[in-house]
Amino acid sequence: MKNFTINTIALAIISVISISQVSYGAETEIALNGAELENKAVSGENGVLYPVREICGGIGFDVEWNAGDSSCVISDGERKISFAIGRNEYVIDNRQTETFAAPELINGLSYVPGEFLECLGLDFKTTENGTELISEPKVTLEENKTFIVHKGEPFRVVLEENASTGYVWSVDGDDSVILLDVRTETGGTDGLAMVGAPETKTWIYKCDIPGEYSLEYTYSRPFDGSVEDRAEYKFIVADNMSVE
Repeated sequence: MKNFTINTIALAIISVISISQVSYGAETEIALNGAELENKAVSGENGVLYPVREICGGIGFDVEWNAGDSSCVISDGERKISFAIGRNEYVIDNRQTETFAAPELINGLSYVPGEFLECLGLDFKTTENGTELISEPKVTLEENKTFIVHKGEPFRVVLEENASTGYVWSVDGDDSVILLDVRTETGGTDGLAMVGAPETKTWIYKCDIPGEYSLEYTYSRPFDGSVEDRAEYKFIVADNMSVE
């Protein structure tokens, strides 16, 4: 009888482990603004989940865990978000929403759905290696101004382009300036693209090496070399986060 009881307990433990492995199946690599993260995204019952502490900490949020009620508070001085494990009730800036899947605790870490990260300004880009998360840039470069950006901080250039004219923007810059993403938005009535309508194009960059840099844009037609416009954007990459 004693051996039967022990075997039953052992089988129960194995079953729990097996269920856990089934519940959280495929893992995918995550990179945040070009830097690979230690923890991976996991596939849960309600979609893909992401490690909240490593990601939110990487974009300047403080993460406080309360073991008493398995809750978490995320804040950056301007925004405050709280949630509890297993409950799809998120309080975002004093407003409650239930539109996201519930956060889960996996291997001692809090994991949240992608929709939660999107409300923090993170954009998702699928790559060959997994998922690239890109935080919303706080700095938009302008001509005739020199901006200061912090090392590793995303920044952007926004220009209008009309490919129907044959003219497109090309850019020259230092190899230390890393292109994270290019986004294109097409205007039109009711969100529908109009033939021949201009597009708003956004280039998102980062640079990990302090120094002075510039990005030189040329608006030209590749097939005949005609140049219609040029634009230069200057910026300084600062190592000290206290630099203003």
